[in-house]
Amino acid sequence: MTNPSIPYFYMPTQIIVIDDNENYLNALQLTLSEYYRVKAFTNPQKALDYIQAQSEIHPTLQSCQENSEYEHAEHTNQNFNIQKISETIYNKERFNSTSVIIADYAMPGMNGLDLFAKIKEKTFKKMLLTGEADDKLAVMAFNHNMIDQFVKKSWDITPDEILAKTKELERNYFNELSSKIYNPLLSDEESNLNCVAKKEFIDYFNEIFTKNKIVEFYLTDTNAGFLLLDRKGKPYWLATRTAQELKEFSELASSYDEVPQFVIDTLLKNEKIPYFFKEEHFQKDPKDWDELMHNAKAIGDGLFVALIEADENYKLNEYTSYQTYLEQITNG
Repeated sequence: MTNPSIPYFYMPTQIIVIDDNENYLNALQLTLSEYYRVKAFTNPQKALDYIQAQSEIHPTLQSCQENSEYEHAEHTNQNFNIQKISETIYNKERFNSTSVIIADYAMPGMNGLDLFAKIKEKTFKKMLLTGEADDKLAVMAFNHNMIDQFVKKSWDITPDEILAKTKELERNYFNELSSKIYNPLLSDEESNLNCVAKKEFIDYFNEIFTKNKIVEFYLTDTNAGFLLLDRKGKPYWLATRTAQELKEFSELASSYDEVPQFVIDTLLKNEKIPYFFKEEHFQKDPKDWDELMHNAKAIGDGLFVALIEADENYKLNEYTSYQTYLEQITNG
């Protein structure tokens, strides 16, 4: 498998739309803006100047390649610090990243393919809007990896259809960014990240994503733990463990006289999942480990999860929610 089925991080992004037809551009922008921050251009050269000024490195990848100050940080042979991924929430610029560029083919001065050719090394996903006469060019461009998607531009193709394709491209964008971290981790025999490709995990993840109105999420550890935030910034943690891991933790807990027997019993019965997220959790007195134990839910063959809401044990430092970000840019 080239990419994980659940990306290792995801957040709202900006979509760039370029079309000299203002009526079509406005209709498309109206639909997309319900889900994305949209930057629209009628002039392809101005759009190109803006795109070329965009950062080459996504802030999450940039942060998790930095040296860690945490004693319990996890590193791969490419020096990716997994614990740093979730620290992206403290970067208020994280929502400024562009994931998808949509451009019309037929534009004065520079057509859509010429524009994409000038940014072919950029990691943004590229969608071309074409007319009937441009289909062959679009197919050729797609086959040569110049574009990632093309759509016939007509009023028969609704903006909602383009929205659906945009969402697919955005998820592919994050999958490809995740693959820069994912492949090195597979060489770690201790990693449990394979579960992100399991149907039962994907189904459960999508369920809690929708139910809790999650807008961003971040991998927190190599056991497929995630930090998830809703639009207002309310945090949730997803802890994932196998039956074997729970058994091993019960054996560890048994080696401490201070750990209550009921804690050990719940681990042996796969009823609770321990979740150590912060540095202070690793220093917690073993007699208080029950405060870090959470109800387990079986979702597949030997796989257990726990969805944890914020409490005194899982406080985060101050960060900007997506809703606050939108309010700030709206108010200037």
